Amino acid sequence: MVTEELQLPPVIPPPPSHLAGEKRAKYVEIARRIAKAMEADPLRYGYEPEVWKLADRKLAEFRARHPKGVLIHLVLGGHRAGKTEWRAKRTVQAMLAKPGYKVWACQATQEASREAQQSKIYKYLPLEVKAESGRLREGIRMKVNYSPWGGFTQDVFVLPTAGAPSECRFKFYSMNPRSLEGAEIDEGWLDEEAPLEWLDAVLYRLVSRNGTMFLTFTPRWGYTETVRAVLDGAVTIEESDAELLLVKDENGNVLGHEKVPRVQENLAVGIPGQRAKACIVYFHVNDNPFTDYEIVKRTLENASRDKILKVAYGVPSRRAYTKFPMFRSTVHVMSVNAFTEIAKRTEMTRYHLVDPCSGRNWFMIWVACPAPGQWIVYREWPSTGHQWAYIPGHGDLGPWTVPGTGKAMDGDRGPGQDCLGWGLERYKEEILRVENGEEIFERYIDARYANSPTQTREGSTTLIEQMAELGMDFAAMVSEKRILTSGENDGSLDMINGALYYDTAIPLGRFSAELGRVNEPRLKVLETCPNVIYALQNWTGEDGAHGACKDPIDVLRGLFLSELDFVEKTAMAPRVPWLKQFGYDEE
Repeated sequence: MVTEELQLPPVIPPPPSHLAGEKRAKYVEIARRIAKAMEADPLRYGYEPEVWKLADRKLAEFRARHPKGVLIHLVLGGHRAGKTEWRAKRTVQAMLAKPGYKVWACQATQEASREAQQSKIYKYLPLEVKAESGRLREGIRMKVNYSPWGGFTQDVFVLPTAGAPSECRFKFYSMNPRSLEGAEIDEGWLDEEAPLEWLDAVLYRLVSRNGTMFLTFTPRWGYTETVRAVLDGAVTIEESDAELLLVKDENGNVLGHEKVPRVQENLAVGIPGQRAKACIVYFHVNDNPFTDYEIVKRTLENASRDKILKVAYGVPSRRAYTKFPMFRSTVHVMSVNAFTEIAKRTEMTRYHLVDPCSGRNWFMIWVACPAPGQWIVYREWPSTGHQWAYIPGHGDLGPWTVPGTGKAMDGDRGPGQDCLGWGLERYKEEILRVENGEEIFERYIDARYANSPTQTREGSTTLIEQMAELGMDFAAMVSEKRILTSGENDGSLDMINGALYYDTAIPLGRFSAELGRVNEPRLKVLETCPNVIYALQNWTGEDGAHGACKDPIDVLRGLFLSELDFVEKTAMAPRVPWLKQFGYDEE
């Protein structure tokens, strides 16, 4: 919105009411000069919203932590949130600052490219490379030939730098990406959602230059294959309040606002054949002062939650919702340091739970209970992505589940599931190695698999009996008949969701009248358990018994169905010494 009387952009405040006479006139004169400079030379004097600086900072931090390898920087935004403006300006700045910088700027069609990408890029070119007509500046080291109706001639322009000239070529998704072989680029900018095959093609072009792929779009089609490839497995680093999504009590009273992601990271992007990491930043509509936010609010007044998430905050809605909607990385994931401090001051009850299976590795978790009704998943096996994931002789096996690229809703089987071919003695050695002498109160194993009889020369035996013979005792986890329905012997998902629950209306750590206790979830997961975290974020149950991330959920279900909890050691000690119970005096 522009101030009508003075024709000032919304980022320049009107004169304060106490100014009058010459002072007011002086203020207006300076404000108009600033507005004119902003419009004439937006590269040098244009206004930049705070969210632009957030996106720049997060990418710089992400690159500093991952200096080698192609990175994906995904900016999801609400309608007219400023994501294309941000990238257009940053692309021009990079071309001017880095000699020989090569860019592919990609859009759906040539017409869309000229209307959106090309016009905005031309807007941010420095004045000295533009002709007054905006049509032609060309020389040995520079080619800028542009018209508003035709875009850049031959869909390319070149800018001078202190070294080799920088080049930007415009590509369109209507092209066959297989025909784009050979180019080496520093930046691939895909504006508006691209097919997954285009992400794959552009990533190949970036590898030799250690480049970056930028994706900027509103997820208007929801949780598509492309969105899923980048977002599945992403961990939320920062959240913010969604003003348009109210949290209300049963009487309709407003208690607060829902949280929406602001910054996420994904260290295992699910693009087949590629190894890439992604930093994701969300641009909200109210981040852009040049968008009339009041009109947006009125437009979305009676809209569905999914539409508000998409249009106002750039958050895509999944086609099938996960079974643990309360799970938030920022709330439920605990740092190693925090767990270490709890372990120092608390005598925790520790459990070991196993989901064995033929044809793939066992999946195991270790759970610590520091107090009644509190559970911390502090170890998983196999794990990935940290120093404790290393298995002697095998290394880091990789993720248990990777984002799905086909019809599978819960992801695809990852390399962590590939069978190592171990026998029971080798599993026992590995269990004792990772435990490193810690005291385990009880061990539990999946009942259906562990109690199934196996024929031997001596007769039939079970896995529980075989492990007992090796000196490692397991109890059978309690089972339930049906996972996704309620009824007798069912309800483990409700138990997990109940342990994940916290009062969203008040800050964490404060007393909650609703809960009758300090506002904290009762189930947390250590940051070194990425496979469990992925499962809690993504498991929908849509893939049934063959879901790729079902095993971590199964051991969590066994934890709650078996009613494992904190046990006070003094309560376990006999009131009468052992020998005296049988009439003997202790000596």
